[in-house]
Amino acid sequence: MQYQEKLQKLLADNPMSMDSFLEFLCKSETTFCDTGLELELLLDSGFPLDIIDDIVYFKPTITDIKDQQFCIVDIECSDSAKNGGQIIEIGAIKYKDGKILDSFDSLIYCDKISSHIDRITGINTSMVQNAPPLYEVLKRFKIFLNDDIFVAHDAKFDYKFINYSLDSVGLLKMSNAKLCTISLSKEIINTQRYGLKYLKDFLNINIANHHRAYDDALSTLKIFDICLKMIPKKTKTSWQLMQYKKDI
Repeated sequence: MQYQEKLQKLLADNPMSMDSFLEFLCKSETTFCDTGLELELLLDSGFPLDIIDDIVYFKPTITDIKDQQFCIVDIECSDSAKNGGQIIEIGAIKYKDGKILDSFDSLIYCDKISSHIDRITGINTSMVQNAPPLYEVLKRFKIFLNDDIFVAHDAKFDYKFINYSLDSVGLLKMSNAKLCTISLSKEIINTQRYGLKYLKDFLNINIANHHRAYDDALSTLKIFDICLKMIPKKTKTSWQLMQYKKDI
């Protein structure tokens, strides 16, 4: 579904009538010829749409930050995707208006974890031998994520690796809106570096574990929460937050 980035830009600028929206789907390189099925697939993939009085909106443009549900995500991997690595742990936290609503935390079965990854993460082969398979965990994660805004520290990496993994096991890729806390913190927090461990120390975030998915997701949430408290009041919608740049 390569048309989705274009659709996001179009809807972010201007909502569409349902007729115009369906016409756009009809003219795009979609999975199905049937626009009704394509709309259903789009929603199932987490693309955040809102349809009000036959007008189609990109949901973050009409959702106040305090009303938006975010999903803060972190993964640990056995290696890079190009080297045949796979996700070995996912941690995620649902967050809205300063409150944690729910959490997701799972190890994932892997044949063998190298001593290098063991040293970095503390996850070894024996720990994942009885863990659920990748397909099962990703299926549950997609349900958990729903159409929340996907938030991660280096969101491009996590989002891309999860989508690669979803595709590899035959599951529908994510189309969620995403937000990177590295990019956001660079606009708000004045410091020399923006790696997760450095920001934890700089901001006195006292979460001991590093390179464990849930703990890193929680650290990312703490950074995100600090950023939200420092955002100017004129930044009201989730879309404005996603696009936020400090005034020069």
